[in-house]
Amino acid sequence: MKASGPPSPRRRGFTLIELLIVVAIIAILAAIAVPNFLEAQTRSKISRVKSDLRTVATALESYRIDWTQYPPTPFCGGGDAGVLRVLPNNISSPVAYISSSNLQDIFTAKTLGDFQCFTRTGAIVSYSDDPTGAPFDPDGDPNAGRRYYYQNNYDGRRVSFAPTTALAIAAREVQGMWILSSLGPDERRNLIDHPIRGATHSVNMPYDATNGTISDGDIVRSQREGEGTLAP
Repeated sequence: MKASGPPSPRRRGFTLIELLIVVAIIAILAAIAVPNFLEAQTRSKISRVKSDLRTVATALESYRIDWTQYPPTPFCGGGDAGVLRVLPNNISSPVAYISSSNLQDIFTAKTLGDFQCFTRTGAIVSYSDDPTGAPFDPDGDPNAGRRYYYQNNYDGRRVSFAPTTALAIAAREVQGMWILSSLGPDERRNLIDHPIRGATHSVNMPYDATNGTISDGDIVRSQREGEGTLAP
């Protein structure tokens, strides 16, 4: 006959309250972790863009040493009022001043397709040649609109930006001979009134991470002022 002993304890499961507490804790941790992860991604992209612009700046200066001038400004977009200046191909071909032949602004990749570009007002338009200068063949560079903004401040192919105009002279005073920029984390071009010249002389709003990682502003670099230029 088997000896009888004390009854074995019953296993106790989680109560509904305990499960809800665990779920709430996980949700709180996720709410903290996900934004930090996304911000880390954005900071990484910003660092990459700044590194790209430093690389391009070095390439532009090397080009000038060889050719005694900076590359001309290729254009993307339709109509003189809507053109966007883009990084030229001739800093990578035929002489490789940069290792990549098609450095692209990572903050435009989500928005633009092939043969598209942003106009100065921020609209997306189909690619077309520069209406006031030498043709820029889209077949040779279908992703031109995704490239970094570039302006040679002594390039007179735009009538309104002839090298001797007050606009060009003012640009060179602040920026030097060239300006580069990225759309920044908000993925659009941000222009503001010039602090001295007002609404008739809009400038790039410099990106500032202290306003929030994903905030307005363009990541800007110029010959004279380096990063963060309030460019005329």
